[in-house]
Amino acid sequence: MRTEDISPEAKTIKVAKYIDPRTNEPRKLKTGWRDVPVVPVLRERLLKYLDGHEGFWLLPGWNDERWTADHFSKSLAALNKKASLAWTE
Repeated sequence: MRTEDISPEAKTIKVAKYIDPRTNEPRKLKTGWRDVPVVPVLRERLLKYLDGHEGFWLLPGWNDERWTADHFSKSLAALNKKASLAWTE
């Protein structure tokens, strides 16, 4: 999710349709993009998080890039190692 997908007051989040900056292709659901309302408790947390956040992606992966399955697996592997858990458990 991109930072710009959140409305200025964090009352809605735009989901499902945007231009992928890597491929320049639109990504969307069958229904197209829509604004989804944000509940007050999440709105409060989003506003705190966004205060001072300067990145393109709301939750960036490695090197401030878009999260991918590879980013997730690397992060999960590091957490599993720190907790002394085997990857296959």
